Amino acid sequence: MVKIKEENGQFVVYVRGAVTAIFPTKTEAETFAVKQTQYPTQEETLIADNQEDVPNGIRD
Repeated sequence: MVKIKEENGQFVVYVRGAVTAIFPTKTEAETFAVKQTQYPTQEETLIADNQEDVPNGIRD
């Protein structure tokens, strides 16, 4: 759970109750909070089945 609180003129971002970051503007704090709640995108890796390195295409 992410919360943003204004404290002493700064915006503090809390993640799971712990201080994670402090920003001078609410916009920066909100942008950071959104990034904290998104899952990272994983890059897909194509695996080519290269038969050239195995004689007769037979693998162990």
